[in-house]
Amino acid sequence: MSQSLQPGTVRLIVGFPAGGSADVVARATAAGLTKETGQSVVVENRPGGQLVISMQALSAAPPDGLTLMYMTGTYLAIQATQRLFDVEAQSTALVNTIETPIVLVVRADSRFRSVSELVDHAKRNPGKLNFGVIGVGGIEHLKMSQIQRIAGFKGLAIPYKGGPDGVNGVIAGEIDCMLLPGIFAKTFAGKVRPLAILGDQRWQQLPSVPTLAESGIQAPPASYWGGWSAPAGLNPKTASELAALLAKISQRPDVVATLNATAHELRLTESPGQFRQKLRSELAWMTEVGASEGLIAK
Repeated sequence: MSQSLQPGTVRLIVGFPAGGSADVVARATAAGLTKETGQSVVVENRPGGQLVISMQALSAAPPDGLTLMYMTGTYLAIQATQRLFDVEAQSTALVNTIETPIVLVVRADSRFRSVSELVDHAKRNPGKLNFGVIGVGGIEHLKMSQIQRIAGFKGLAIPYKGGPDGVNGVIAGEIDCMLLPGIFAKTFAGKVRPLAILGDQRWQQLPSVPTLAESGIQAPPASYWGGWSAPAGLNPKTASELAALLAKISQRPDVVATLNATAHELRLTESPGQFRQKLRSELAWMTEVGASEGLIAK
């Protein structure tokens, strides 16, 4: 049994529905945890309430290392714009484990064959470009708002419940474009056309698609990422041990195979402190964009 965990059942809280990207990562991690420690691991999906339900579940748990929560940038976007919770005050950052690219996509037969064509159209027709977002004030909304400001155009945000609804909106022609996880660009190849990757380098699974910077927009790179946090008050020694254990599990061949199949790539932070700094950095840009674009709830 790992020294990182005391005896008992391990709870992995996921603030998103079963079957989604976060759930896939959590269940792969759960299987790895059981193999590494011999302990029972339960994945608890706690979706809804703009992630407040999952944050409340984490906050109510004792800081004993047996309750963990899958942390993503969506939590920080909601904190920045809705102010419904405080991630740093209510949790202990452990480790970032995965990353997946954000891709700007249009319909396969769209008139836009490049980012420059899309931007030129938007500049000539202010307010006419429709782009999908997952909820108001989410990561996609904040990032597209930042891109608009840097590129000098203004479009209209159309909210969707989630990525599947959004990509169907692109395919149906309800919206002109949308920022989506890379897996959608691969799954719906032939129905959508990827125009750009928002990372700092091209994605090896779509090597012909340029980065946003290569397309002429010098916006800070961004990606979807995920990692693990524990309840606030977890002692630093246990936090470091848990971070090391979770990093080890994430590198297991069986876990890596599951992640790669869903377009996730391994991205490990070196310490809880480094992951905490990442959370602060992400929250800073989201808060700045939210304030400048009037997306912060009163």
